[in-house]
Amino acid sequence: MVGKKVAKLVTKLGVVNKVLLSSFDPFKILAAKKENPSLAVGTFYKTQMWDDWEIDNVRKEFGDLPNMKQCVNDTPTGREFMNILFRTGALVKSTNGSFVVMDYKIFENEEYSNDTFQTFKDNYSEDLSFGAFIIDNLALSEAQRKEDEKVLDLLIANNVSCLVTDDVPRPLKKLGRSAPNSSQKPPKGSASKNLPTLLVLYATVPFFWLLF
Repeated sequence: MVGKKVAKLVTKLGVVNKVLLSSFDPFKILAAKKENPSLAVGTFYKTQMWDDWEIDNVRKEFGDLPNMKQCVNDTPTGREFMNILFRTGALVKSTNGSFVVMDYKIFENEEYSNDTFQTFKDNYSEDLSFGAFIIDNLALSEAQRKEDEKVLDLLIANNVSCLVTDDVPRPLKKLGRSAPNSSQKPPKGSASKNLPTLLVLYATVPFFWLLF
């Protein structure tokens, strides 16, 4: 009901072309897309989806998504199931998504995918934009933040379309930008000409979005 109600609200307000909807729960995304097929929807990937205790739940639940039942039945159990799901883009495709945002620790990490950017290029639609969420940075030590800088540099170098973060000044500084004030228009996404700049999230985390 959450996805359906959010879709109705966005439609009622007349801002369908200015909103991106995303969630860790693909069923909410699917419900929103069914309510209004014109909505731009996307999927979050989190590292916990590769945890052994989580994978079994993922398999059971995602089999009810469109075109996913056969995928679930034919793929191995355990981490290989999640690896296949990620490499093929099956989860994003099942909800007709146009973007995916992942935990930044997944990028170029052999535990999840050591060829992340090539995976997106080879197996995902050309119309699909991708980004990363980098949260809890304000709680990290200076040493931890320096390690994160390497990943942030990698994401920017590979033309990630958006960053979700609790530390907006940090990537802005890297990009040589100043924080926009209320009179400035938000920056447009460069990875996709159709990326809206106003975002509605019904995930539970208080994210801030920076669109490249």
